[in-house]
Amino acid sequence: MLFSPGLHHGEIKVGGPGRAIEYALQMVRLPQNRMMDEIAARRELTIEMIDPIVLRLVPFYQKSATGSRVNKFGDLTVIRYNHEENFSQIQPFVGSVLSARAFHDMVEYAHDFMRQRAGLFASRVKAGKIRDCHGDLHMRNICLTNGVYIFDCIEFNPRFRYGDVAADIDFLAMDLDFHSYKTLSNYFINRFAAVSNDPDILKLVNFYKCYRAVVRGKIHAFAATEPELKPEEQLKALQTAKAYFDLAWRYSQEH
Repeated sequence: MLFSPGLHHGEIKVGGPGRAIEYALQMVRLPQNRMMDEIAARRELTIEMIDPIVLRLVPFYQKSATGSRVNKFGDLTVIRYNHEENFSQIQPFVGSVLSARAFHDMVEYAHDFMRQRAGLFASRVKAGKIRDCHGDLHMRNICLTNGVYIFDCIEFNPRFRYGDVAADIDFLAMDLDFHSYKTLSNYFINRFAAVSNDPDILKLVNFYKCYRAVVRGKIHAFAATEPELKPEEQLKALQTAKAYFDLAWRYSQEH
């Protein structure tokens, strides 16, 4: 909208002729009941809703920035750093929010995968699969209404946004698993791999799902310690953290 001086008495009006003084953005609220997480909570999510998401994401990644500035975030050194940071941050919760066995298994799984698949990570960089991604691709950031609207990407830290396309889409796949949509999760990953002509993405599914589940568990574990939360909110955060860590542990056992 254009703010401009009016024709009489020097008034300022919206629209009309005159010199532009300021611009305003009129926003439209997305319908809450069409948010993907809300649809999932009502158990109304279907395969037919997955295809439009894939068709929106594939060209997004194809057009996203890549190159030397972005590619360094696909280097195994950075990927290893991200995992080690996660593990060091959740270690204080071992024995209370997650078991010592689960923690050990997740750490060993990540270390083994990175050691054994070093060539795969290098090939992803060479193939141009490291992109300026979304960074926070889960159901709460997707609206399914008269099309697909994906919003609220991470802007504050490129390390959390730049990376392998596989790491980005596996966030949504993990979220579908967490909400008991395993069939749709598998369909989403396989459909994305087919449409994007990227079969190697399937080799990274569990690895990045595990990573994303640990991140979500960590966030909720931290929330459970926030003194400003009500006791019932702390308990809910704690239970959610345990559920995410349990999911991450299950991924570590599926290799």
